[in-house]
Amino acid sequence: MDIEKAYEILELKDKTEDLDQIEKQYAKLLKKYKFKELNKIEDNKGRKDISEAYNFIMDYYGMGLKDPKVYTKKELYMNFLYYHKLHIIIIALILVFAGTFVHSALTNKEADFSLIVEGLVSLDVEDAQEAIDKLDENIGLSQVILITLNPDGDPTGYQGNSMKSTTLMMAKEGDLYIVDEERYRFLLKDDLFDPLNDYIDEKKIEEDDLIKKEKDSSEIIGINITKNKVIEKLKIKSSSDLYLAKIKGKQITENAKAFLKTLYK
Repeated sequence: MDIEKAYEILELKDKTEDLDQIEKQYAKLLKKYKFKELNKIEDNKGRKDISEAYNFIMDYYGMGLKDPKVYTKKELYMNFLYYHKLHIIIIALILVFAGTFVHSALTNKEADFSLIVEGLVSLDVEDAQEAIDKLDENIGLSQVILITLNPDGDPTGYQGNSMKSTTLMMAKEGDLYIVDEERYRFLLKDDLFDPLNDYIDEKKIEEDDLIKKEKDSSEIIGINITKNKVIEKLKIKSSSDLYLAKIKGKQITENAKAFLKTLYK
């Protein structure tokens, strides 16, 4: 059998290299022959042919069901990740939220102010929370949630953190967001930020640091806080500028307003 014949047997005229599409077509044809068997129509050869064609194509792209002895450990690991990536992401998210819930239950403390730090960034969460708690008693007890998004890193980790970010945004979690430049522009493009005009004193902020929705607009939908002295205390590590924003539809609390005031006293 050659690759052309394999595609012909699986009825894939476009000769797609999308493994998910190939699997779906294979499953579709299997159901077809299963139906024939139930109706006493003998077509064992046809079913055997599509299985061989499927295995040939999957082998051709390095993802086949070959004898496990011919696989290296790395190949077995990559195959496992490919076929179970969705399950891994879901389990990872469940563990993250379960861990957060257990930690909250054990400490028996509910945060008054929640800050989400997101993008290709890093920081010590506990040190950052301690730094915020010392800023102003009106902020109350703080919670910092770090979501590291590195598109060049582990694909599974990146997808898992992306889903975590989406889930938190949909749930309107996080009073305020601090994001790196790439993440900020991505979210800005999808119109996911609310104006900050009602919560800041524009006169105390450098004009170049105020991000407006449009060139001639008065709506401020972000602040460049890269050089802000208060933010420096959080020790956020990033190779690009940092931006502060409020997610769309989230009602801002008095605690969040107190945090904003401390930035530009």
